[in-house]
Amino acid sequence: MAVGQGAVLATGANAFITLQLPDESRITLPSQSRLRVTRLRHILLTDGVDRVFAVERGRSESTVSPLPNPQSRYLITTPVASSAVRGTVFRVGFDEAAGRSATEVVKGVVGVAGAAAGGGEAAVAEGYGARTGADGAPVQSKLLPAPKIVNGGKDQAEPTLAFALDPLPGAKAYRLQLANDAGFVDIFREANFEDPAASFAGLPDGTYFVRATAIDENGLEGLASVYSFTRELNALSGAPPTASGDGKMRRYLFRWTTAGAGVKRFRFQLFDTSNAKTPLVDEPGLADPMVTVTDLKAGDYAWRVIVSTFAKGKVTDKTGELQQLHIGG
Repeated sequence: MAVGQGAVLATGANAFITLQLPDESRITLPSQSRLRVTRLRHILLTDGVDRVFAVERGRSESTVSPLPNPQSRYLITTPVASSAVRGTVFRVGFDEAAGRSATEVVKGVVGVAGAAAGGGEAAVAEGYGARTGADGAPVQSKLLPAPKIVNGGKDQAEPTLAFALDPLPGAKAYRLQLANDAGFVDIFREANFEDPAASFAGLPDGTYFVRATAIDENGLEGLASVYSFTRELNALSGAPPTASGDGKMRRYLFRWTTAGAGVKRFRFQLFDTSNAKTPLVDEPGLADPMVTVTDLKAGDYAWRVIVSTFAKGKVTDKTGELQQLHIGG
């Protein structure tokens, strides 16, 4: 949809908006944020373009194309500060409860000015951030480096997506975002985590991108690391077996469940725990997620299932965890 001067845009939980301007500059609004389009004007006298946005709540991220006309400007304001650029990548946020503004420069240089009288101005360089309070004085500090996601590009096959990060000194929290594109124009999910580990509810199969940043004690969000990953659901879980019959003909029914697309074949293995290397039962090629075993003596056993999934011209094997089974005398 077209958005014009005077529009107010607000996002709720897990909602995201990206505005693209005619010169391909972009401003992205993540969840729980509000942005007012203050000015969108082409000034005929100077042939300049005047673009002013006000972050009234939450955060914004701007990617600004270089402005060839010195009479043009791109300005992001909050109730306590303003950030002006001529071509750069930066973030501006406003914490209503704390009455504090934050500007984080990912690329280029941003001029930050306090809104209060005598608040002063500061040129914030790449890799630095500035926080501005009600007194209007910008205070600069170096942004945290990009955190590393352990095996960030690995395939995600379980029902819940899981990401582990290397702990980063100085980090009080971590923010992870998921997107359909490497430029994070089409963000569809994000969350903050105090611990260096994150999880998200399941996604449809496909290729996605994850972006991780660390947040310091001043609330400044640091530099980002980006990984691509493939989502191919291939989950496997087993249930305790059920018994029926009497004596030597006592039957034990083993069942398991799977999730994910493709044609599946199963291999069932049952081990005597006193000899875990050689299975007592090894039944490959099962089409149904169940098998019945009879004539098991009293003792301790372990069993598992290996599922082979045929999808998209390839075969993927997944080995389930060993399940313990005790049979009394």
